[in-house]
Amino acid sequence: MRFSTFTVLAPGVMALGMALSSGTALAAGPDAGSAAQGPGAQQQAATPVSDAEIDQFITAANEIQVLHQDAQAKLSSATDETEAAELRQEAEQEMHAAIEESGLTLQRYQEIFVAYQSDPQVNEKVTRKMDQ
Repeated sequence: MRFSTFTVLAPGVMALGMALSSGTALAAGPDAGSAAQGPGAQQQAATPVSDAEIDQFITAANEIQVLHQDAQAKLSSATDETEAAELRQEAEQEMHAAIEESGLTLQRYQEIFVAYQSDPQVNEKVTRKMDQ
């Protein structure tokens, strides 16, 4: 399943926010992670982003989008905050696993996502590959 370039942005922000804020981004929505990035988040990736890493990033982001949709559906039927917290934790673990299964570490995924947001060349590479 392929998602638009815009759609890859939302799960990336969410995954980044979840990693930094222990799952609160999932409850708050896809844009909640952007505030959690903190100072220096707009710096470019520590190392150049290879084409293979862009492919891995896209794979992970697409899987995260699917997991996010599933988690939102489950959260909407949670009966109390304890159940919701358990569902958020489960979703966060699944998203981290999706990133690692793509061949990236969580840290590298975050670095690539920051580069996607702040480096026009990385953004163009991701956009071009997603549109293929």
